[in-house]
Amino acid sequence: MRRKGILYQRNIKKENLHDYMLWSLQLVFITKISLQSDTNMRAFFNFSPTSLMDKYLLNRFRSAGLVSKFIEIGTDGTTTMHCWAPKERAAGKVEKPSLLMLHGFGSTAVWQWQKQISALQPFFDIYVPDLLFFGHSFTSKKERTELFQAECVMELMRCLGVPEFSVLGTSYGGFVAFRMAHMFPATVKKVIISNSGILMTPEDNVNLASRGHVNTVVDLLLPATPDALSAVSTLVFNRPLRLPRFLLHDFWSVVYSSNRKEKEELVQGLVLGTAQALPVPQLQQVRSQTGGNCLIHFYLLGRDFKVV
Repeated sequence: MRRKGILYQRNIKKENLHDYMLWSLQLVFITKISLQSDTNMRAFFNFSPTSLMDKYLLNRFRSAGLVSKFIEIGTDGTTTMHCWAPKERAAGKVEKPSLLMLHGFGSTAVWQWQKQISALQPFFDIYVPDLLFFGHSFTSKKERTELFQAECVMELMRCLGVPEFSVLGTSYGGFVAFRMAHMFPATVKKVIISNSGILMTPEDNVNLASRGHVNTVVDLLLPATPDALSAVSTLVFNRPLRLPRFLLHDFWSVVYSSNRKEKEELVQGLVLGTAQALPVPQLQQVRSQTGGNCLIHFYLLGRDFKVV
């Protein structure tokens, strides 16, 4: 084995070297063609970098001791939820508190939480579901509110045999987490809500759409084209999302093209933030360190943060 020069191989047998070189040349060819065109790699080359990344993330979840489960909600067979849950605990192992993690809009369980599970898994029994119409969760019912999502996730946890838990939600998942904490205070012990406009108003939605140079918030959450996804990314990331066009097209086709009609209905079905919404209720789970009641007001887009 030579450490300098072209032929550096440790695990590649000489008889397989030709195959590796041929595969490498094919990959270079595909990449160069795709960088110079609008071609969908999935359609023409049967190769999807996003799907490949998805498989890698699935393996990360399995390595963290989680297993994939499909749970039928109710008895009518209309709703099925997919969830990553802990393996059955061996006898004698110390029981850990349960933590439910709810992803945001436009994401799935594995894409949203892939960087957090390894850090949290030693301290919690983690449950990470795909919300309805994301990933592998689906319903044929017509309900589209965050209240319905909260009821389905609660039923999922009951089916999994989890009597009580804390919930962490971000973005759209924060709306569902808030509803769960309010509707099921005896079961949801603690709640963490991140980047969710719980106190948003219709005017906030108009202003947000204006900042994104689109007509409605739906256009922000569900970009209609890869170019629209690139433009919207300026509101999400500190720097513009600069990806080769074939990667951008592939990511959009995998993440944003499925269940678009139902996802649009989820945005339009949000109760929080509408003119008809009731005042946001106080959560029983929010308490001060001294044990007294504590009401925390979260104002949209970080305009204010107030503890009473």
